Amino acid sequence: MTDPDAIIRSLADLPKDGDDFPQMGLANVVREYCAATVGLPRLYVFSLKEFREAFGPHWQAVAEGTVLAAERILQGWLGSRDAYSRQGDVSFVTFLAQGRAGEAEQRATTIATDMRDRLLSGQPVTLKGNGVQVKSISLSELVDTAVAHMFERPSAATQAQSQSSEILTRLHQQLSTVYAPVLTLESGMVQGLQSIARRETETGRRSGQWVLNGGYDDPLTVAVDMHSLDALAVQLKNTQPWKERPVFILPLHFRSLLGKNRDRMVAQLQKTAPADRQMELRIELVGVLDNFPLSDLPQTITDLRSVCGGVFIRCLLSHLERIAPHAGRADAIGIDLNDLSRHGVSSEQRLHALQDFANLATVCRGRLPRLRYAWGLRDEEDLKEAAKLKYALVSGFAVDSEGPDARVPYQKSLKGLG
Repeated sequence: MTDPDAIIRSLADLPKDGDDFPQMGLANVVREYCAATVGLPRLYVFSLKEFREAFGPHWQAVAEGTVLAAERILQGWLGSRDAYSRQGDVSFVTFLAQGRAGEAEQRATTIATDMRDRLLSGQPVTLKGNGVQVKSISLSELVDTAVAHMFERPSAATQAQSQSSEILTRLHQQLSTVYAPVLTLESGMVQGLQSIARRETETGRRSGQWVLNGGYDDPLTVAVDMHSLDALAVQLKNTQPWKERPVFILPLHFRSLLGKNRDRMVAQLQKTAPADRQMELRIELVGVLDNFPLSDLPQTITDLRSVCGGVFIRCLLSHLERIAPHAGRADAIGIDLNDLSRHGVSSEQRLHALQDFANLATVCRGRLPRLRYAWGLRDEEDLKEAAKLKYALVSGFAVDSEGPDARVPYQKSLKGLG
């Protein structure tokens, strides 16, 4: 087997193929399976279990990079009619659309072969499944696998609930919130603060969509949002006597604002930001495409407007066109360059992302809000490009460093910006 450290270094540079982004989340996998009309529908499970077994005690050192790289490879083979969801720590369950009977099985084999080749750099191995196993299952088999352990013994449900509580406790211990100054490019003033959830783990610091293993689609995102609201309440109290109070931009996951979660979250927002402070709050929706119908987005924006001064939507370039018809009620649309890769991106990649996002937002004008923003700017070159492309709000190390507390709004020199 290849040295673990060498694998981590190579996995960080794997490209994302294609722009036709798949649907994410188990709900979408099940929905597409039930709606299939060609042939007998099947689900395909891709497993990296053999990688975990082969690395043994070294697995924790390479687990995160290996699984993230496998997910990017999988995404590159999937289109908007496909769906996938991460299951457990080493598997993905997928629905693969097909135009004729048998096509999905052929696609699954092709994907597994490519995943093996790219993860192992073409090197031969002695593993039974060559590192990546793919299995065809029915929906009933998926359900049986998921719930069987709950019926093995009477205490199973109690144990599962106890484990869930332990996970939440550990998550809260690892979470913290920092604030990044937000620069208004037109005025040159830092007038806002972007709330950023951080998580310290054994494998390093995570933020943005990387805070949780399941990304924005992880069920624990609700717990992350509640933690961010608690931190915001402290900051609002601390800035009470300030003459010039900053605007706080608070990211909330779309999952946290749907179904039963919505009433709970709106009530918590009202408690956190009382009526006389609501205009100082902007809510930023993230993970809009991960697991729920876009038809809920307009009403969600309307509901949030009653408890804050405006609603932003953060998304990736590949999501923009799909979101556009439903995002007209929002106040701003933007991108976080940190969401492009957990391992960071080059200066050239950041500039291209800023340009492509601005160009597509211009094409979609009339359906999207006019105000656009960009987080995660690293240097002066990023700032110049953002100013040239008419981004209104920016944040990142190019503006100033992050900190655990709010700061008084201040003037920022824009000398040298084009």
